[in-house]
Amino acid sequence: MKKKNKIIGFGFILSANIAICSTQLVSCKNLSQLSEQDVASNSNNAISKTSETNNDKKRVQSLSKPSSNQSTEHETANKTTKPSQSETMSDQTEKQTQQLTHPLTKLTPASPVTSEIKIKDPTIKPDLQANEANNVSKSEKQELNTDSSKPLKNDPKQELVLQIPKVENSEINNAILSARHTGFNYYSQPDYHFGKNAEELIKDQELKLELLDKQNEPVEGVKWYVRIYYPNDVVYELKNNLNKDTGLVYVNDNTIKGFNDTDKEKNVEVWGEYQGGLYQLKVKIWNHKQSQNIAEYNQSLKRVKELSQSWHHLSPLQRALKAYEWLCNNVRYQEGQYLGDDQTAYSAIIGLASVCTGYAKGFKMFMDELKIPNILLTGDVGSEKHIWNMIELDDGWYHVDATWGAKKLGRDVNYNYFLVNDYDLKIQNRKYNNRFPFNQMGQKYRAYKLNNFITSEEDIKKIINKQLMLKTNNNILQLHTPYTKQFEPTVKNVIEKMFQQRSNPYAKRNPEMNMVKYEYFLPKLENSNIKSVNLTIEKHTNSKSSYILKINKNEKVDLNNENIFVEGAFIKSIENYDNHTLVYLYNFDDLKNQNIKINVYKIGYDFKYEQKTFTFDVLQQSKPEGLFVGNDNKSGKIINVDETIEYRIDVGVWQSVQGTSINLNETGTKTVSLRKKANATHLLSEVQVIKPFKPRDLDREIKIYNGYVTGVDNSMQYRVKGTDKWIDIRGNKILLPSGTYDFWIKPGNGNLAGEIYTLQV
Repeated sequence: MKKKNKIIGFGFILSANIAICSTQLVSCKNLSQLSEQDVASNSNNAISKTSETNNDKKRVQSLSKPSSNQSTEHETANKTTKPSQSETMSDQTEKQTQQLTHPLTKLTPASPVTSEIKIKDPTIKPDLQANEANNVSKSEKQELNTDSSKPLKNDPKQELVLQIPKVENSEINNAILSARHTGFNYYSQPDYHFGKNAEELIKDQELKLELLDKQNEPVEGVKWYVRIYYPNDVVYELKNNLNKDTGLVYVNDNTIKGFNDTDKEKNVEVWGEYQGGLYQLKVKIWNHKQSQNIAEYNQSLKRVKELSQSWHHLSPLQRALKAYEWLCNNVRYQEGQYLGDDQTAYSAIIGLASVCTGYAKGFKMFMDELKIPNILLTGDVGSEKHIWNMIELDDGWYHVDATWGAKKLGRDVNYNYFLVNDYDLKIQNRKYNNRFPFNQMGQKYRAYKLNNFITSEEDIKKIINKQLMLKTNNNILQLHTPYTKQFEPTVKNVIEKMFQQRSNPYAKRNPEMNMVKYEYFLPKLENSNIKSVNLTIEKHTNSKSSYILKINKNEKVDLNNENIFVEGAFIKSIENYDNHTLVYLYNFDDLKNQNIKINVYKIGYDFKYEQKTFTFDVLQQSKPEGLFVGNDNKSGKIINVDETIEYRIDVGVWQSVQGTSINLNETGTKTVSLRKKANATHLLSEVQVIKPFKPRDLDREIKIYNGYVTGVDNSMQYRVKGTDKWIDIRGNKILLPSGTYDFWIKPGNGNLAGEIYTLQV
């Protein structure tokens, strides 16, 4: 829960401070009479300050302690400046302006200013200024200040301030130092902005400072200042030889560069003054180590983009395989010389030597760039900590462990850990908490690159059909199976049934890490028992699919998945008819023009066909363009969707959209993924990932000053606490009736509402 803004104690001092200084725009006249020694003393005091609390207290105290004759001067000022009935408004305004611009301190560029000088607001009406200690006249108090025991209306009107006060050159430093009380945009015109509220810089990174108008065009003639809070709360003018405490280096009149050589990050404020308005930009300057990490990450990402730029037209399966093979072929397992050196994607992708963390982060960087859903997973292998990846393909999630797949001692890449499931890892006593139940794990691509990997009788028959009918004279059958002995009797039974004879085909069993490799002897076929059949193969389409190969037969022969082999795509299904067989294809390796090769094998048949290669123009569904619209600070909805789209929240189960929107209740900033379903002509789309944005907190921005609520802008709303009606704010400062109000940054396109900040007015 956010702390409520408590201003009672300080507000009393501040109000008294204002009243003592001048209720008739005298602007603390006695301060202008300080000797140079007094001003120097004040400057020295500021340099010695070490905390914001002491700094604030001294500023207020310096204004709340009048000189011995100040009381008399103050009373005289009240008498002499009271406007007569015959005096015109313009005469009053002219006098106020003259007093407002009276020099207060002698400014020295890039030197700290210590006294918080209360600057009068020329937009306040004379009758408001006449009772400044209470900020409003008696008549306006009756209108605006309601009895706190009576409930406020649900939509109290906000009085807008159409004229924004301008700050004089001599008052800039003090106005910036006072921003924590006046509000950061007290002197800001709504027509000008930075485009963003904050920037981040690493060492030697330059930032061009630009103040933009309402057409987002940069304006000329901006004066720049830098405010720091530590070791002292001071303001420096942006110029050459900028104080090193700022963590910045002056490049030119509107360009700065990060240079933080400390072990802590620095947070400063850059202020632009333009035509009497002040505009704040918060800047974080990362320390040396953080800057190095960010620079290395960016360098690694640039390299990943270079390496993968020719992979984007491939299927997600082939993209993941390319990344796995690159890491396994190029990165050696080696611990870093210094602590943490081997824990980054940089160590793998640029340094080409890393441990499991570097392999996993490197692979994740590839997957993020290639738009493949993925997560990092940690666990224990024996007594060692370990980290690897999981990726999602069209049928579910798979484990990928590039660390254990890397080449070692001259061996080739090991594919035993590319696209495997929980069983394939836990068989080696790998302990971890998987985020996915079994029904969300993929099966179709399991151990995709292992030669002759089997999980069913159909797999065994398919491999035997191919091997015996290839006429290679090789009757040794090699198979890979999961790490279990249950397949030994299965293989024996399949061979006996296919050849209708009892035999002992077993040769040897060879465990290979998380899999088992078997070798079996197959019987030799007699050529006299082989029948020749002519086939013609052609592309075909129907209402179900545009990606079909039609096998025409001159006689009836049943063909199924055991007999048909396709390269360049996967077989989705097979339909048999008397004189032809339809082979439905999907998940093409290449999402552009894909060449598909087909072969047909069946024991006892010699199929003859001329054309084996076909080219398909593969079409893919366009990626969804859903848009998040926030309802409040925890909920929202996705619009611009329809029932051809599937969605999931975080890494949950995919489900179909019902209607034209997706309601998201209490989901906060969890990601929402969208994909468009495959149909007869188009393959499944790429995944769109939407992450709702949560705006910044307002507890350090919204203030009450001179009776006004400041630090607000058009992106915010308010309501009477305890009610449901939110009201748009239409300016940089507003005047509200007394009461308790909630404020937030309003929800909108792409963002939730910010957290609620409660303020007593």
